[in-house]
Amino acid sequence: MSLFQYLRSTPWDGFRSLPVMYDQDFGHVIDTSNYTAPPTPVPHHPIAHYPMGYYRPWSHLPVEKSGKSEIHNDKEGFHVVIDVQHFTPDEITVKNVDNHLVIEGKHEEKKDEHGFISRHFLRRYKLPKDVQPEAITSKLSSDGVLCILAPKAPVVEGNVRTIPIQTTGAPAVHALKPISNSAAVVTKEP
Repeated sequence: MSLFQYLRSTPWDGFRSLPVMYDQDFGHVIDTSNYTAPPTPVPHHPIAHYPMGYYRPWSHLPVEKSGKSEIHNDKEGFHVVIDVQHFTPDEITVKNVDNHLVIEGKHEEKKDEHGFISRHFLRRYKLPKDVQPEAITSKLSSDGVLCILAPKAPVVEGNVRTIPIQTTGAPAVHALKPISNSAAVVTKEP
């Protein structure tokens, strides 16, 4: 080998053939238009900051449409909505463990249009104290959205007790009398 070969190559030549996945969003298909950013004259545009011009169009989606879970705790109950479109119903489990809602999805390696893939996720949410854990329900829509509801416990009106107010006739302020050792004793004045 000659020295010329080392001088004309760049330090990055050895890494060009490595299969690098810049974004681990397995739910979206990457096509060739994602590898180059559209030209932008504005230097501070978000697209201009991607390494090597790699553009991820789904990164500009609103958060509520990005496939992440949504959590709501309102007067009806505790709701969790999560996108599980890559899993079949028998690959998803929903459990109540120690006052936590545990959602797990797992499938072994399977063939898809890009090769082979295996997926696994585990989400755990602490249930609010005012829900009925034994009444939790889950529904899976046809487009792969899992909706879980933990309804609020009903307020039992028969369990309400009104506490009477008593008047004492004495002031609430107490006199402090100093004693030895810098301690104080609280006494009521007659």
